Amino acid sequence: MATTSRGSRAGTPIAITAALLHEDVKLRKELKEKLKSAGISSIDIERAANKLIVRIYTARPGIIIGRKGAEIDKLKQDVSKRTKREVQHRHSGSAPPRT
Repeated sequence: MATTSRGSRAGTPIAITAALLHEDVKLRKELKEKLKSAGISSIDIERAANKLIVRIYTARPGIIIGRKGAEIDKLKQDVSKRTKREVQHRHSGSAPPRT
């Protein structure tokens, strides 16, 4: 699996990687614009088969998650419609997720 300094990972041939990189850059820009009040420091995008894993590093995760997780579900549906891929989110930060 190749890793780039832009935070995108994909295990695909070079011809397809260019198109995916453009899609990642556009998605990252749209997310930063939409969530600018959340204090986003970086966004990592990882691709595997027909799945997309998005990690958003933010100072204010409550803004992204929303009340009872409603905002994160809307965000997942929106990104899934744009990319036509199943979207998964992963908890990223200094503390592990609570169970």
